[in-house]
Amino acid sequence: MKVLIVLILSTILTVTGGRAQTKQHYHVLPVDEHQVVKLVMNAPSVSCRINSTYNMRAVSIYGYPENEQFNPITTNQVSNNQHLVKLNFEDSRENFTSSISNRIFSNARESSAKPWHVYLSRGIPFDLDLRYGMGNSTVDLSGLTIEKFKINTGSADIKVGYFADVANRVAMDTFYAKVDLGVLELDKLNLSRAGEVVAEVGFGKLLINFGDELDHKSHIRASVGAGSMIVSLEDPDIPLIISFNNSPLCRIKLLQHFREIRPNVFVSESYNEEAANLISFDIDVAMGNVVFQMNE
Repeated sequence: MKVLIVLILSTILTVTGGRAQTKQHYHVLPVDEHQVVKLVMNAPSVSCRINSTYNMRAVSIYGYPENEQFNPITTNQVSNNQHLVKLNFEDSRENFTSSISNRIFSNARESSAKPWHVYLSRGIPFDLDLRYGMGNSTVDLSGLTIEKFKINTGSADIKVGYFADVANRVAMDTFYAKVDLGVLELDKLNLSRAGEVVAEVGFGKLLINFGDELDHKSHIRASVGAGSMIVSLEDPDIPLIISFNNSPLCRIKLLQHFREIRPNVFVSESYNEEAANLISFDIDVAMGNVVFQMNE
């Protein structure tokens, strides 16, 4: 079945070096609204914000590339019953080396750069693989149908969450997050409806917030190198069990009502191994910090 990409161009004037920039629109249409779209996005040096939309186009992209011939959609094909879409924003404004130099020595370029916006249809199921390099961005998954989610933040500061308080429309299989040098904030992770969460923290920081609407079991496997992981809870009655594999070089801080039931295994006051909303953690810590706290 043929896949269509619709490219719409509109020109507006912006103050960027005295030149007019062209706002470009790119759209990927779904082959089948029930078929999962495997979306792989690479944003090494630009801000790329993701939101949901009621538009039935599977993926819609808006931005101001310096090169009007630039197209972030590098792959859009169906094979082996998989609809694969790849987005690559590299070199849309400048090459990666010059981007690093500009961010270190000057903020002029950053102040004039406009972010890219990617909109995903709420009516299409997705398997997301997001790769950021630097900068800062937001990913709002509210109301989307995400079967699998993967994000690698590099040295970027990224906030992922459900800012409209609308949960994932299906039970998510796996939520995978990797933080190298940046900061990744997962807001209201409970609304992802993920049964399995896998997190890797190198030298950066991972912030996890659980809201008070948890109606499923969730298992979090995390490894923390020299960075930190902070878990914030809104509901003190959520049952938790935490197992640590730690070294003498790490720092662990738990809530006062947690108790140790066996070596390096701690539970909350409301812990019940049969609870339908039990959150279980398996955490490996080398030299980093792990903190559990209540939201203020």
